[in-house]
Order: sequence, then structure tokens, then C-alpha cells
Amino acid sequence: MEEKLYRQSRICRLLGNPVVFSIVSALHEQEEMTPTEIGQAVGRSLGRVRERSGWLTWSGTRALGGIPVTG
Repeated sequence: MEEKLYRQSRICRLLGNPVVFSIVSALHEQEEMTPTEIGQAVGRSLGRVRERSGWLTWSGTRALGGIPVTG
């Protein structure tokens, strides 16, 4: 599979997750947000935001606003 199509398929799979979709939507509204601000905007804990951000990094998307991704 072509690399671009592969990455697109991974992102679409992640966006089926409501938390990930909420994080991406919040960042679309306001690009510069701290992990705490993202958590408040989407109604999730800081740990959940970091975990889901790690999924976005795994998908090949750009790292989100300096959010440290934990194992």
C-alpha cells in the first residue's frame, strides 16, 4: 500500500474514536493549547489526553503541541 494511503487509513481509524476526534477538533479550533487546556476542552483527564495523543503520533501525524507521549 502506498505510504500516503496507509497513513490516511490509520488517521481515519483513529478519528472513529470519540476522544481522539474531540482532541483533533479542539486543536482545530485553537492550535496552541496545553495538554491541560485540551483536557478541559474535551472533558477528559490529562492522562487520557496524553494517551490518545500518543495514538495520533503513532498514526504518523505531527506531534501535538509538545504533549509528552508516555509509553
